[in-house]
Amino acid sequence: MNRLLFFFIILNLAHSSCPNGFELVRDGECRGRYTAVNSNWNDISRTAVTRCKEIQGKAVIIHNDEHQSYWRNRVPSETLFMGIVCNSSSMRWEWDDGSSVDYRPKEGYMEELDAEYKPGQSWDMHDNGYWHIAYGTDMEYSLSIFCTTQLQQPPDYGCDSFEDTEDGIFCQVCKIGKMRKTPAEIVDPLWPLFIIFRISRCWSRRLPRDGHFLWFGRVDERPVLLEACGGVRSESRPEARVHRRAVVRGASSTLLIIAISNQIYSPGYPYDASVPCDWFLTVPAGRRVRVQIMLLEANSCCDRLVLQDATLGGNIVAKCLFKFSKFSLTGEITDRVFTTSSSNLMRVSWQPQGGVNVRGAMFTFNAGSQFGWIDGSDWDYDHFYPGFPITGLGNCVAMNTTGTTGEWVNTDCTSKQAVACERTQHYSPPGCSAGPWNEGDIIYSPGIPTSASTPRDFILSVDTGKLLQVELFILEANTCCDRLVISENYICGTVLANLTGEVSDKTYTTSSSNFMRGSWQPNGGVNVRGFM
Repeated sequence: MNRLLFFFIILNLAHSSCPNGFELVRDGECRGRYTAVNSNWNDISRTAVTRCKEIQGKAVIIHNDEHQSYWRNRVPSETLFMGIVCNSSSMRWEWDDGSSVDYRPKEGYMEELDAEYKPGQSWDMHDNGYWHIAYGTDMEYSLSIFCTTQLQQPPDYGCDSFEDTEDGIFCQVCKIGKMRKTPAEIVDPLWPLFIIFRISRCWSRRLPRDGHFLWFGRVDERPVLLEACGGVRSESRPEARVHRRAVVRGASSTLLIIAISNQIYSPGYPYDASVPCDWFLTVPAGRRVRVQIMLLEANSCCDRLVLQDATLGGNIVAKCLFKFSKFSLTGEITDRVFTTSSSNLMRVSWQPQGGVNVRGAMFTFNAGSQFGWIDGSDWDYDHFYPGFPITGLGNCVAMNTTGTTGEWVNTDCTSKQAVACERTQHYSPPGCSAGPWNEGDIIYSPGIPTSASTPRDFILSVDTGKLLQVELFILEANTCCDRLVISENYICGTVLANLTGEVSDKTYTTSSSNFMRGSWQPNGGVNVRGFM
C-alpha cells in the first residue's frame, strides 16, 4: 500500500517539474534554453514568444537587476533574444506578457527602446549585457530560444489553514480520507494520510462530531510509539528513529508528524515550503545513516536542504555534487542517496528563504552499511574474505596485496599499513577574456594552447570613422572541422576571411565599418591549438 501511495504522489507531481535542461531559480520559476530555430532577425522575437508557449512558457522578460544578471551570464554565441513585442494600441514596446518595459540595463541600450515601434525589429542582449535592436535582413540563422515557465502549484485539499484559537494555539483537524476497516487503512486517493499533532487541549475541542475518532497514524502498518521528545518509532523497527523540531505559523513548541508511509516531509508539504525545520536521524551504533531524497523542489536562489554528518558541527554530507550549491542541496532533485561517512547520526536541515511556489522536501532514511567511502559515495561494492568483516577487529578496511585476489579484511584503524592515494588532475577549464578589448590587446581562443574545443565570438571596435585591422599571429585548425570566420561589422556583415588549417602572420581589414566580428567555430578542435 505504501508503495502504491508513493506512486500516486510521484504521478501527481510529475507534470509540474521544470522542462528538461531548465533551472529552478526563484519563486518557482524555471529558466533555460528550450530549442533552436532557423529564423531571420526580423521575426525572431515573435518566433520566441510563439515557441515558448508550446511549453506554457514566456520568452525572456527582464524587470530587475537579478533578471538582467542571470540572462547576461547565459548569452549564447549568437546573442540572446528577448520577448519584447509591440503594443498595437500605444505603438510602444512591451513584454510579451503585457507588462511594461520598466527596466533599463546599466550596461546600456539602444535609444529605439524609448521610441515608437517600427515593424520588422527584434530585441536581443549581447554578452556584455547591452540591449540591441536587430532588423533589416531576410537571411536566416540558427538561433536559440530561451524561455521561462512557472511551476504549477498543487490543489488545495483544505488542510493548510490552521485556526488561531483563543489560547494562541494553531491547529486543524482534516477529514481527507474515508474510514475503512481499521485506522491503519485510512487513506486519501492521492496522498498518504498525515496528521500534525501537538500535545494540547486544542485537539479535544476539535474532535470530529460524526462518531469517528481522531487517529494519530501508523508507520509501516505497525503500532507507533509517541515519545515526549517529538519522535516517531515503529515497534517493529527499533533501528530507525527520527526526532523533529519545527516552528509552524507562529507556534513555538514541539510538533510531531506521523505517516502511514515511511516518508518525512518538510513542514507544509506540498502546499507551503516557507517553514524551516531540522530533523535528527539516528540508527544503531556502528551503522551509518542512509538518506534517500525522493523529491526536492527548492528555489536555487534562496532555499536549501543541508545534510550534516552527526549533529551540530559535523561535516556536510551533500557538498560537492552536480546541481548542488557549495554546502547544500537546491533546485530540483529526485531519487538521490546520501550516507554519513562514519556516524550513526545525521542532521537534515530545511532552510528556506521564502520557499515561494515550491513544494519543499520529501525523503526517507534507514541504517546503511557499517563501512563507507571517505568521499561519502555509496558503498555499492565490497570484496571481503569469507567471514569478514569480523566484529571487534576494527573499523578500517585493508586489502591484501600479497595474494592474487586482493581480498579485504577489517582491521584496527591505528595499525600501520601502506596507503595508496588518488586525486583528480589539476585542470583549469578553457576560458578567455570577456572583453571589451582595446587596440593592441592579444586575443586568443579559449584554452590555447592545450585545448581548442570551445567556440567563441569576439566583437571588436575602433572609433567611429576608422577602419579596423587585425593581425593573425597563428591559426592551427583541422581543415575537416574547425574554422575561424572574420566578418565586417558586428552582425550580418560581409565575410572577410573563412580560415582553417595553419595560418600565420596575416592581416585583415574592414572595408567600411569600425566593427569586426571574429568567430572561432571548432567542430571538435582535436589536437590543435586554436588561434592567437
